[in-house]
Amino acid sequence: MNYRGFVMSHGGKVRMNNEDNAYLDGYYRSDVQVFEWHRFCEVQDSLLAAVFDGMGGERDGEIASRIAAESMCRMKKWRFSEIVESYIIDTNEEIALYNRSGNMGTTFVAVSVENNYYRFYNLGDSRGYLYRDGELSQMTEDHTLIRMLLKDNKITKEQAAKHPARHALVQYLGMHEDGEVIYPECDLSKMPVQSSPGDICLLCSDGLTDMLSEAQIARILAKEIAVQDKTQLMLDEALAAGGKDNVTILLLECIE
Repeated sequence: MNYRGFVMSHGGKVRMNNEDNAYLDGYYRSDVQVFEWHRFCEVQDSLLAAVFDGMGGERDGEIASRIAAESMCRMKKWRFSEIVESYIIDTNEEIALYNRSGNMGTTFVAVSVENNYYRFYNLGDSRGYLYRDGELSQMTEDHTLIRMLLKDNKITKEQAAKHPARHALVQYLGMHEDGEVIYPECDLSKMPVQSSPGDICLLCSDGLTDMLSEAQIARILAKEIAVQDKTQLMLDEALAAGGKDNVTILLLECIE
């Protein structure tokens, strides 16, 4: 199968810097001062793509997400499914030891296409979706305090939407406590690649999903327009809705 990939990242309308990063077929944002950027690729059979949402304030978030993307780039000659545990351990430690005293870290969501399977990996609240036959399915689970409380029926969905700690993460790259590294547990879900084209994988930071509903996203993905135009339209609508955070959108489209 052949694939088109496109990633677009924007700092949004409120933030002064862009703490997001992404990886697409060997490319990532190396200059953390760049506020808006994009990348396109076409590949056959196998691909690795990822989105990272840095946190920590000032320049720490940009550095954490860049470290995660750089680390992935160094491992590009390997099948990601075979080295993902090493990637998580090494990258988590590198970020955690970069700034032991701060709250520096990054989310991580990735999709690899290997042996006719989509494999979705994640830590944090950046999400991975599969759009197939008109249906948008979330393939990742948010690693947030709110998600844990909802699963335990300790709060309602209405309470979750307004909870002051709704963005508090319980898993991410760069975890440490009192100067000691803590190793996160990465989730994996997978789905067979269809024998016919049409699948679209979406990776995004919460700058998109906080601004647009899944129904709005699915409506855009259903449009018969180029993958670049779908990405641009999602970004435009997220900014029009307030653009309160950095927005990074990565689409991977199976074309034939």
